[in-house]
Amino acid sequence: MAAEGIIMKLMCLLICIAFASCQPLSSDTRNDNSTNQVISSGEALYNNNCASCHSGSVSKAPHRDMLGLMTAEYTLNALNEGIMMSQASHLELNEKIAISEYLADAPMSANKYKTPPKCEGLEVSSKTKKNKWTGWGGDKGNSRYAGNDQTSITGETIPSLKLKWSIEMPGGTRARSQPMISNGILYVGAADGRFMALEAKTGCLIWEYQARAEMRHAAFIDQNKNGSQIYFGDLMGHAYALKAKTGKLIWTNKVDPHPNTTITASPVVYEDRVYFAVSALEVTSAADPNYECCTFRGSLVAYNKTTGEKSFQTYTIDEPASLKGENDLGTKLYGPSGAPLWASLAVDPKRNNIYAGSGENYSSPGSDRSDAVIAFDMTSGEIKWTMQALEDDVWNMACMSDDPVVLQACPKENGPDYDFGAGVMYAELSDGQDMVIAGQKSGDLFFINPDNGKVINKQKVGRGGVQAGIHFGMARDNDYLYVPISDFPDGREPVELAKPGMFAISLKDKKQKWFKRDPNDVCNGRDFCTPGISAAATAFEGAVMAGSMDGTLRAYSKENGKVIWSYNTAKEFKTLTGQIAKGGSFGGSAGPVAHENMLYAVSGYGVYFHMPGAVLLAFEVE
Repeated sequence: MAAEGIIMKLMCLLICIAFASCQPLSSDTRNDNSTNQVISSGEALYNNNCASCHSGSVSKAPHRDMLGLMTAEYTLNALNEGIMMSQASHLELNEKIAISEYLADAPMSANKYKTPPKCEGLEVSSKTKKNKWTGWGGDKGNSRYAGNDQTSITGETIPSLKLKWSIEMPGGTRARSQPMISNGILYVGAADGRFMALEAKTGCLIWEYQARAEMRHAAFIDQNKNGSQIYFGDLMGHAYALKAKTGKLIWTNKVDPHPNTTITASPVVYEDRVYFAVSALEVTSAADPNYECCTFRGSLVAYNKTTGEKSFQTYTIDEPASLKGENDLGTKLYGPSGAPLWASLAVDPKRNNIYAGSGENYSSPGSDRSDAVIAFDMTSGEIKWTMQALEDDVWNMACMSDDPVVLQACPKENGPDYDFGAGVMYAELSDGQDMVIAGQKSGDLFFINPDNGKVINKQKVGRGGVQAGIHFGMARDNDYLYVPISDFPDGREPVELAKPGMFAISLKDKKQKWFKRDPNDVCNGRDFCTPGISAAATAFEGAVMAGSMDGTLRAYSKENGKVIWSYNTAKEFKTLTGQIAKGGSFGGSAGPVAHENMLYAVSGYGVYFHMPGAVLLAFEVE
């Protein structure tokens, strides 16, 4: 998951001050004038207070590279009244702010953010109205299809969409949580760990819950007659179950003890279990020559959805990493590692399978389940089959360094980092054929036999790259497949070979029906603006919709790919609070979501060299 780790800096601080081995400055030292001059910057404060824990020397402390996953506001809150309050008690407020801003690499904005207006006199119904789209993929197989039983939005009505309201999302630089709707309530997470329940028609706030870290995917809403539950994870690797009506916590678990564990994929619920794909950000930690790289193993973990009791945890690498050597500083180096699961899961009830896509290995040797599609038995967790798309893709961020000591942690394979980042699909076609469909960052598209994992068909769609190819999610309308291509420039291949835009492919004959390239002239010199579709797409009757890295939300005709509606979100919006919020690039797994006559989308992806912003937009068919 290399592309997901380039500018991460903030998370370790939460653990740093919680561990006694992170020694605070003594009052005598802090009052020394010369020392005060030295520690006047946030960097020096961090180094004197926290760095000793986060170079890998404390096994339970996340590495420094994870710190950038949270906002300065969230860190400050944790220092003042959260998990770090007692350990940070020796720090002055201005020192806490300096540390928070240094780690976030962004100024404080908490004094500017206003929560949406509270709903007045709204009684949340205890009766559950069934809604087909309950998880990231819209259905068990991740088709991402919003049909007539879900919405009145179609290829015919899309051109009449008008913006109804907008809300600034906390954080100001990125909005990566796909909204979800149930019982007239819209649920969405934010960069500061806030999880909000909004009235779907008006945007007023019903309740909010404060998670420990950012949520960057779609929640899963388990609807039942006894009251719905919500399941999601955060970027510190915590899984949550909440009451949908009130936001009350039912249970929470850490999905893996590894300090760099994270959850980037939406969970899925099937029968009495909830399943989480487990990933990590250890790939970035390898750039620190003092870090013992690398030991994380991707996994699928299942819990009882009611109690949170673990049913099983199956790792993508069977045995824990073992010692392979050390660098010139004496830092131990381990392997194999990696093969994280960071894309959303697909369920196949017919075969009792759950399908996941994996990422690269972090350290040598390469394993046989990296860059692969994996079929797990939903009851036992047993791996039934693996389709590995690329062998020996072993890579970490040490490979990007010019330091000869750091480079000693770079695997000899120095792979291209071609993960399966897009959610895997399971499809039952009209001709009776079943298949698993998977898109890779290499730009390759795979059609796979679900019985044995054999490849039925493989074709090259995009150029591919670290943030390129099929990045976060395809969509399917029955026998019609929509494939968004990012092909973000990364210097590995000639730019002219890139194919940024939307493809349509017939699943019956596997042939391309049309391709609509993103226009090159929209960016017009704007910083961090590029053509291409990184974010997940959503299919409607007669159309498909996706947001581009150029900040434009576009809908394409199913018939010929013609753009039938577009909306520029890379601009300022006056929100429900009267504040001004900005949109930016579309990125990540947060695709547009529709319910009844409303369409919801989040804009802003200020990470990995894309346009920042953080706004939730609600459109309505007039």
